[in-house]
Amino acid sequence: MILVIPDIHEKVDKTKEILEKYENKVDRIIFLGDYFDSFEQPLEKCEETLKFLLDNISNEKMDFIYGNHDLHYLYRHRWLKCSGFKYEKYNIIYPYRDELKEKMKPLVKIDNYLFSHAGLTKTLAPSYSDVDIVNYVWNKTKHALDTGIPDLLLMPSFMRGGNQVVGGITWCDYTEFEPIEGYNQIFGHSQGISVRSVKGNYCLDTNLNHIALVDIESNYIKIEKV
Repeated sequence: MILVIPDIHEKVDKTKEILEKYENKVDRIIFLGDYFDSFEQPLEKCEETLKFLLDNISNEKMDFIYGNHDLHYLYRHRWLKCSGFKYEKYNIIYPYRDELKEKMKPLVKIDNYLFSHAGLTKTLAPSYSDVDIVNYVWNKTKHALDTGIPDLLLMPSFMRGGNQVVGGITWCDYTEFEPIEGYNQIFGHSQGISVRSVKGNYCLDTNLNHIALVDIESNYIKIEKV
């Protein structure tokens, strides 16, 4: 069983409560990114969030996917900056960037399930079925982050203040997401009152009020309110 935890946004105390309840009941835990940039928490919560990440980032049971509100603290590329960015937080987080960058991922694939921050919409997926989707995403995002040359997979659409037709895996809005045939995706990013789904794809971001429990073998997803 896999526990999927969506956007935390510095709600460290609640995250710890979720882990206390579920951690020993599951085999794997996937975090969907956006650990930083609460618009209401004091600066101390950024420090607590960073400590939580550093304490857990090497836990083999956990996968940490990055979101748009994380990348602009780990890299200096201007095109990564988005709302919520604060230089006070940057000065706290950036010294630990290498440890976080080494472990954070653009997406996780388990069988036919894809986990990412905002979802990989069909428009930006590989055109050919024989292309390994994980290598495709990892190579393109790594090249963009290492070189500073923007890639569509990390850019926002017009809907989110960018200049692309659709957003990438850290930016795709739920309303512009198109499922990819053969895959079930679970992602966050687009906050709503309730969990939304389309054709077996789920957007979990409800301000950390819901999590997902995924049984890959039985192809079963259970949404629980927390």
